[in-house]
Amino acid sequence: DGTESADLSGKDRRVVFVEEEETLPAWVEGKVGSALHFDESSYAKVEGFYGIGGTQARTVSMWLKTDWQVPGGATALIGWGFNASGRRWHIKFEASTQSIRTECQGGQNFGSVPLTDGEWHHVVAIFPEGGTTIGDAIHYIDGEVIDVQGNGAQSVDTSIDPDEGSVEMTIGMGFLGEAKRFSLVTIDELAVWERDLNADEVQSLFEGARPINEGDPNLIAPSRTSLGQVTAVPPTH
Repeated sequence: DGTESADLSGKDRRVVFVEEEETLPAWVEGKVGSALHFDESSYAKVEGFYGIGGTQARTVSMWLKTDWQVPGGATALIGWGFNASGRRWHIKFEASTQSIRTECQGGQNFGSVPLTDGEWHHVVAIFPEGGTTIGDAIHYIDGEVIDVQGNGAQSVDTSIDPDEGSVEMTIGMGFLGEAKRFSLVTIDELAVWERDLNADEVQSLFEGARPINEGDPNLIAPSRTSLGQVTAVPPTH
């Protein structure tokens, strides 16, 4: 019906568009097939998926496009957890550099390579195996690891417990308590892994590998095959 997105992870997760101020995410031409456009007043959520918790390794990968000059910190691309020190996981734009930022409430880590030029960019945010603080997060843009800065001392202990107030994973928006942090952006080929991808795998995604769970879970190959063990893969129309 145009208000849901298929999940290619094999985990039967459903991405549902959330109506906000009578607007919904819109299907538009994407980097690969269709993509979802978010207009600062729309978002989607992955029903029943509360993200990846504690200090467990994780990777979030997406193609994004925007010419929005990010006005401040009240934005988010992807979010889960709840608003307490170290307990939230948001991937967003950094307004001071127009680049990518990961934060956990109480600390952040961001790059200086601008993303808001109206072109498609491949963005990957990784929390590595053995990481303990938000300063350990790694960012890639267009296949290249980037230098980062920020207040990286905050310990990471991401909550995925709804009884604590954690929310389902959101796309195009992130919750900060009751407040909603929207973005103006088009997102395609979004995927989440419960592990840290290595540099070769990230480069493969940038070069065209598809993050689809099929065959050998350790398979990594270019030209639209598989990257294995995908946790959630919206949006696919």
